[in-house]
Amino acid sequence: MSTATAPALELNIAVDIAVDIVAELKSAFAKYQTVEKHGLAFGQRLYELRAQSFAQGHHHNTGFTGLLRQAGIPRRTAYFWINRYESSIGEDVTIPRPERFSYKGLLLEVLDGVTPERLVEIKSIIKYEGAL
Repeated sequence: MSTATAPALELNIAVDIAVDIVAELKSAFAKYQTVEKHGLAFGQRLYELRAQSFAQGHHHNTGFTGLLRQAGIPRRTAYFWINRYESSIGEDVTIPRPERFSYKGLLLEVLDGVTPERLVEIKSIIKYEGAL
């Protein structure tokens, strides 16, 4: 086989695999819409197909999002069920949001357990140092 046909052969194989993945995506989506109530099997299948499409590398329009588009599956729906499935197997990748900073919260935390007499003393120290 000449070296000129090798890239074309690899591209044909990648296209064939992408077509197979699209067919499986369509089948899983149809089952989800008609049979399944909780969607976890659909999420599991999407999870597996996403891993399979990433293992191939990204070719033009064959990334996972492109495959979803070809299968007619909304990206938001797919990732909703993938995230549900990941959570069910303990692979939750959600990033916790940081708590909002609050001066009031900080003040309450710092002053927790401080007596009224101590508050008067703190206020006089702050006034003396020119902070108030």
